Amino acid sequence: MSSASPFVAHLDTNYVPSSSEIRALQFLIEDRQKILSVFDEKIEALVKGREEHATFVEKHSALLSPIRRIPNDILSLIFLTCLPTPSSSHKRATKLSNSHPAVIISHVCQRWRELSLNTALLWTVIDIDIPGLPDPRECMLYGEMTWWEGRIEAMDEMTRSWISRSANCPLTVAFTGGLSTETRSHVLEPKALDVAVQKVTSIIDALCDVSIRWRSLYLSLDIENERSAVVRFLQVPTSDVPLLENFAVNVVFLSVNFFGRPSSRSISANLSSGAALLQAASLRRLAIGRLWGSPFSLTVDWASLTEISFGALSDLLPPDVDFPLSLLAKCPNLIRCSVTWPSTAPLDEGTLGPASIDLNTHQVRTSNGEILLPRLQILEIRGTEPPPGLASRLHLPSLRQLTLLCTSPSPIVEAESESVVIGLCRKFGDRLTDVTLDSHYYAESTLTQALRYLTNVVSLRLASSSRRPIYSHLARPVADSLLEELTPKYGSFDGAATGGCVDVCGAYSCPKLERFGCRMNHNVRFSEEACARFIESRRIPWKREKAAPQGTVQHQHNPSPTNFPTPARLESVVLAFPSRKPTKNMRQRLEEMDVDLDGMLLITAYKSANSRAGVVTVDDELGLGLSDHDEYVSTVGRSRQTLDGWTLRNA
Repeated sequence: MSSASPFVAHLDTNYVPSSSEIRALQFLIEDRQKILSVFDEKIEALVKGREEHATFVEKHSALLSPIRRIPNDILSLIFLTCLPTPSSSHKRATKLSNSHPAVIISHVCQRWRELSLNTALLWTVIDIDIPGLPDPRECMLYGEMTWWEGRIEAMDEMTRSWISRSANCPLTVAFTGGLSTETRSHVLEPKALDVAVQKVTSIIDALCDVSIRWRSLYLSLDIENERSAVVRFLQVPTSDVPLLENFAVNVVFLSVNFFGRPSSRSISANLSSGAALLQAASLRRLAIGRLWGSPFSLTVDWASLTEISFGALSDLLPPDVDFPLSLLAKCPNLIRCSVTWPSTAPLDEGTLGPASIDLNTHQVRTSNGEILLPRLQILEIRGTEPPPGLASRLHLPSLRQLTLLCTSPSPIVEAESESVVIGLCRKFGDRLTDVTLDSHYYAESTLTQALRYLTNVVSLRLASSSRRPIYSHLARPVADSLLEELTPKYGSFDGAATGGCVDVCGAYSCPKLERFGCRMNHNVRFSEEACARFIESRRIPWKREKAAPQGTVQHQHNPSPTNFPTPARLESVVLAFPSRKPTKNMRQRLEEMDVDLDGMLLITAYKSANSRAGVVTVDDELGLGLSDHDEYVSTVGRSRQTLDGWTLRNA
């Protein structure tokens, strides 16, 4: 087109046109501008036509979406999978709010809304967390009381909606909080306090009115006195909870004077346990956070329970040297047990002697005086470390999972015979597959001896209790030699001579280990080099064994008494280091060592410089509590929500 212009020779130059040439240029531009306008009109028409066709295709293609052809019954099941599942996360994702999965599903389209509202199981978990009354100064300056009342009204409305939409299905109810009116009575107007109590009472009444549908009840209550609104939960009669199978309660008395008065102690003991609810005919799982009264005064059918969890005894109660062994003896059908061992146990003698508990008064015992719990699979002990003689008093043929997260009753125990962990691992180690040990309080020799008994353990955690390590200054650090105990040693690899296998040439512990986690601390100080060697030893070439060429003579190994077991393949590792992130992270180390990381989950955590908590959390079956580790590197493998694996998520 430019060849038709008389100015072609002057284009892209510094030529200055004359007056007559300027007029000629203007005419040329006007002509071509008209042509451009025609093209623009055609392009605009084409774009408009394309958009119309694209919209047509998009809307009609939506009719072919597979989700439209899914029957309602299957779609309802898909909806149910969107609900949060129990996990190690401290966040309660089921709390009533507009971000609840059931609410989000109901806002997608008309069909989904109708279906979700008619899927009663979507609305059967009612989780309520009552916020505390706002500070009086905030009420005056920012109108926080109005915001608080609006939030409570929304909770009340959602509670009644959930109850209505759940139809007649059994309910899971979780309620946290209460009202501290006494501490606000001198700064808030009585009318405002009365309104607050009425609004919270309305929610409680709505829940208690459907107690006949309670299947699971989880209560964490703040109680001022016997007139507190939340007390109604604990006063529901037994006849009104025919379906109740799971009951967990933790009571905090906001007024120490209330519990301290002798006239109130029996009342507070009954309130703290929910005495009437304990007599529910269907009750199978019971958890009481803090015992404000003797557990033996509870009217419970102990023999029907399959799971129990008890917190610490109140310091205001008289010592009970028989607890908790005497309680276990009353529960022959336990499958899972979690107890907080009291500091009042008979520790001075160093063991549990025959006179420590009169087993003849209890329901289950063996011929040699042991407490027999034939179905117990999971045992968790927290609180004070039990006396060494504990293992000799228990007969647990089905035990598979052991957790010991205890504070030490005395400075670090050096003698292996004096440690309860040795006794428990010696007696039950050959049947345990899942073990968690508190590494704060044991000497390296004690942990080493305990690990040698764990011949079938699949998952091992070296964690720490949430309590402050009282005797940490007396501990001798657990060094790399403990990790070396878990690190197999191999001979040279000779594929022609051994058929592609590597022989283990030394003794080591936990040959079936597949999952390992450790939170390093003041006592446990594994180096990254030792951790890398440990992982390498558990990911060795014997798993890369290749088939021998056809016609090759296969060499058969004749087992001898000196042969050591081949280790299981390590699948998951979670490590938390107390140091800052190094220049070379764990993944880089392993890659340089040519370690096969295919299919492996590895999470390595490094503590932040300022130790700020809650930045990043690792949800995992190790439960290492890494909330103060905010830098995560060397992460390989899967990272997803699962009860059987590890999850890396932002807090």
